[in-house]
Amino acid sequence: MRNGNCPKCGKQNVYRCQVPGQGGGVSADLENPRMVQIRDVYCWETVMDWETFLCADCGYFENYILDKALIAKVIANPKSQVWKKV
Repeated sequence: MRNGNCPKCGKQNVYRCQVPGQGGGVSADLENPRMVQIRDVYCWETVMDWETFLCADCGYFENYILDKALIAKVIANPKSQVWKKV
């Protein structure tokens, strides 16, 4: 979706939302709609640096975490019961 094309419907009517330090436009946290929480083996990490892409034609959306340190922390534990490499 980052190239402006929706992978579901193929249309080019994609919008992006990312406010640095405040997250994207779609959230999993109902208490604070500007945060997402990522579960790992030991705790929940609050993510503030992410972006959302939304297709205005079909409603499909994608979220991307931009915090490289958090991504490194997620993949650092090869024995994680939560995050498994596909």
